Amino acid sequence: GFTVLTGETGAGKSIVIDAISAILGERAYRDMIRTGANKAAVRAVFTGVPKLQWFEDNGVEYDPETVVQREIFLDGKNVCRVNGSLVTVSILRKLGIQLINIHGQHDSASLFDEDNHLAFLDAFAGNELLRSDYGEKYETVAKLRREIEHLTMDEGEKLRRMETLKYQIAEIERAELEPGEDEKLEDRRKILQNAEKLSNGMETAVECLYGGDDSDGAAGLLAQAEYALARLSRFSDSFSALHERVADLMYQVQDAAEEVRDARDDLSYSADEL
Repeated sequence: GFTVLTGETGAGKSIVIDAISAILGERAYRDMIRTGANKAAVRAVFTGVPKLQWFEDNGVEYDPETVVQREIFLDGKNVCRVNGSLVTVSILRKLGIQLINIHGQHDSASLFDEDNHLAFLDAFAGNELLRSDYGEKYETVAKLRREIEHLTMDEGEKLRRMETLKYQIAEIERAELEPGEDEKLEDRRKILQNAEKLSNGMETAVECLYGGDDSDGAAGLLAQAEYALARLSRFSDSFSALHERVADLMYQVQDAAEEVRDARDDLSYSADEL
């Protein structure tokens, strides 16, 4: 379409053109921001937008009703969105020049952009189908070339790859790795990382089982209970079964106490090992 914006001096034509220019990705100035505000925001909705290659090239979802937003901050920062996707100002400019041509004293700026010359020529010649067919074949050839480059390498690259692999193999052999060694190392790492907690916990367990300066531990208390029940069983057989159960508990706790003490004594670690 063709739209003409007219009006007398001071009617606000420049303000409208500046807003449209900002939406098109042109340079924006801080004096566009209203006094007392920290940013200026412009939003435009374009209807009937053709499916331009720009959308696919920049990963923006295509919609015939394209929404363009731009926020301009006092510190010079710009936030641009097309259909909700963030884009840079330079990328927005490439879209804008395909959406609107502003004719003024700098008439038809898009004609001076060399990136658009081939597109104008193809459009004039009606080469859309030919260009589409060529684009598909070109992409197929380019893909095959990339695959060939990936599969082939020069002798120097082969030599560097071989040297790298030999070095890595030698490192693995020197390490003398064993099956399951990584699990053992991981368990050891956990012990070293929690060595202080483990040490404190073992000390507490030993004290609970053996007792401390001010109290008897579980093993000592069970020994006292076993002794008392042993004396009672002399007077009545009814206490014999109970005495045997407590005696079994005493022996189990004594065995467990010795294992806990041995585990505490075997717990050794060094910060350098970690």
